[in-house]
Amino acid sequence: MQSYKKYTFGYWEEELRKSKEDREQFENDAKRSINLYKKKYKLDDCARTMGIWWQTVNTLLPAYFSKIPKVDVELRKKRGGELERLAALAWENATQYTIEEDFDFYSVGHPSVLQFILAGQAVLWARYSAEFEKKPYKYALNDEDEREGAYEENGVRYIEEEIDEVASEKAVLDFIGYQDYRESIARTDNEISWRARRAFMSREQVSSKFGEEEENKFNYNSYPDDINAKDVEQKYEGKAAVWEIWCKYTNKVYFLHHGKEKFLKENGVPVSFNNFWPCVVLNANSDPDSITPFGDYVELEDLILEVERLTTRIHATLQAIRANFMYDKALGDKIEDILSDDLKGIPVNKPTANKTLADSIEFLNVDPYIKTLTVLTQSRETALNKLYEACGVSDLIRGNSIAIKTATANQLEANYSSLRFSVRRNQVARFFIDAIEKVAQIVVSKFSDEHLYLICFGEELAQEIPDPAPQMIQGPQGPVPVPTPPMPPAVKFQAILELLRSDVIRNFKLDIESDSLTQLDQRGERQERVDVMASSGQFLQQLQQLIAQAPSTADYAKSMFKFVIRSYEAGKEIEGDMMKALDAMVQELMQAKQQQAQDPNAQANMQAMQIAQMQAMTEEKKLQANLTVEQAKLASDAEDRMLKAQELAVKAEEARQDHAVELGKLQIEFAKLKITEEDKAANIQLKAMSEAFDQDLKTAYLRLDEFGTVAKENEKLIEEKRLAGKERIENLKFAISSMKDVNRADTTVERRMNDNFIQ
Repeated sequence: MQSYKKYTFGYWEEELRKSKEDREQFENDAKRSINLYKKKYKLDDCARTMGIWWQTVNTLLPAYFSKIPKVDVELRKKRGGELERLAALAWENATQYTIEEDFDFYSVGHPSVLQFILAGQAVLWARYSAEFEKKPYKYALNDEDEREGAYEENGVRYIEEEIDEVASEKAVLDFIGYQDYRESIARTDNEISWRARRAFMSREQVSSKFGEEEENKFNYNSYPDDINAKDVEQKYEGKAAVWEIWCKYTNKVYFLHHGKEKFLKENGVPVSFNNFWPCVVLNANSDPDSITPFGDYVELEDLILEVERLTTRIHATLQAIRANFMYDKALGDKIEDILSDDLKGIPVNKPTANKTLADSIEFLNVDPYIKTLTVLTQSRETALNKLYEACGVSDLIRGNSIAIKTATANQLEANYSSLRFSVRRNQVARFFIDAIEKVAQIVVSKFSDEHLYLICFGEELAQEIPDPAPQMIQGPQGPVPVPTPPMPPAVKFQAILELLRSDVIRNFKLDIESDSLTQLDQRGERQERVDVMASSGQFLQQLQQLIAQAPSTADYAKSMFKFVIRSYEAGKEIEGDMMKALDAMVQELMQAKQQQAQDPNAQANMQAMQIAQMQAMTEEKKLQANLTVEQAKLASDAEDRMLKAQELAVKAEEARQDHAVELGKLQIEFAKLKITEEDKAANIQLKAMSEAFDQDLKTAYLRLDEFGTVAKENEKLIEEKRLAGKERIENLKFAISSMKDVNRADTTVERRMNDNFIQ
């Protein structure tokens, strides 16, 4: 392996190559996950899919990020005076304005979380962006300084030159794709020595960044938008791929491009960030011995494959649940034409004896397929539940709850299920906090005073800073106050800027509420404001009584009030006004105390007032007790209504299940009915054919009747001849019988004659 001198072109090229090899498996897994999400990649044995990976990702995405976060800047340990409070509010206003107006935070937050879920890594890169314009500037020259174009005005020599002046400035967060990010090979984050991003720059951007002399050294043949066709390359100029490398060990930034010439340029860091890096990186999973991440898809691929394979089988089984049939070939092809939409008929030869139309069509049995469909559907539901458990997706998080459970049970389950999200949601929230803190550091360190004054709402904040106290000078009669003119708001605002730029990280803590990233609880802020009103009102009453009895506790009371009001997010904006009201209240109480000391009847009036206050408090406690009783009754009634609602929910669930069963039966009956209707249509045509055949058969029967009539007449003649012949035969038989009788009589006479003769 060739060795290079550190921080040369060859060194950085080799470092980028090794980092790419180290991230090769991660990038391949990320591509496979993203392609499946976009349905550009199909799993094996999955002809039909339900897009379960797309559904899962889009269920998790809004749970992590769905709106621009709300910036929250607090004093360290919630301590500090009025100036510190205003400085925190100024930094908060400026940062919130920047992430809402200088760039589209949603356009970087949404793809970051999406890539975090799909690929397992998200990167945001902070940068300072400024546009300059030429403006004339006049300055005085020394007498020895001889320059061309100098002129004299009022005895002073001046010269005018054009200088670059900031016309506009922004603090921007860039979303960095996983293919465009590199870092040094390391085991932990602390061992990382450099981080790099790849930017695609046009010719104009290269000229503006590196100068016109360097412009022609770059190759403009990169197409980050996947436009790689040769004909497009001939028509349109691409962009130059430039690596921006931040090296922690040298405290420098390197720009590298492999173009027509080897280009390497080093600069000092443009912004001094708190931990040096301009970027924040969010990894889903990582090996204990490496910082190279891997996404959840690597672990979930088998479950996704199981769901999609079952989906393919369910589709195939549904295709088999059709009214396939066989019919007698003697019916002709017309029967198949009638039932050809979603049915399949196969002609066969069948015996024709004693055959009806019902005997001529035989439908296949679909019951085995229906049973198979039930098993497959249950198996897929089980696989889906496993996938949801592995991803942390539950019915409660997706907004579904079980009706038969009580509200308390559902709340407990919601709290428990949110524990699975807590780690990841805290990761995402921390990721955005660190990214926004990068922007906030740019705002404080790079923005001009005028720009900060505008975006911090400096005029409003400066109004809360009191003017300096009048100076005291010694007069003939003693010290005399000399009023000072009021300070302009911009001058007052300088005190806030000095405090911010002194040590902003040490004095203030920037944070965001994790719930402000999502739409999970839109009523939380409104409820907090109501709580501020209630608690501040009660606390003011208690402080009023405390200060009235012991004026020396006024400072303690004000400190306590600050401690309470600063615990509320919504209390920061009104803290100044409330402190003014508290100071006025303390002053009024002190004046009332002095009047009591001067008025002899004041003590009696005060005692009467205290008695009246005690009576009023007693009445208030009675009302509060009655209110508590009424609330208990309402709670009891609400519990009864809840029980009734649960009973109704159980019945509704049973009715829903019965309805589902009946609906299934109706669907089967509808399928049978559809087949019956189609059979009726076929029967109509067959009936027409049968009627034509019957007409022909009737004609044949008429002809047969004519032949039968003739045959009957012939039969009568034959019968008459038969009867006549039979009569002749009977006569012959009678004659023969008579002859036999005569012969027997003759024989008897002859025997008697012989007997007489013998005697």
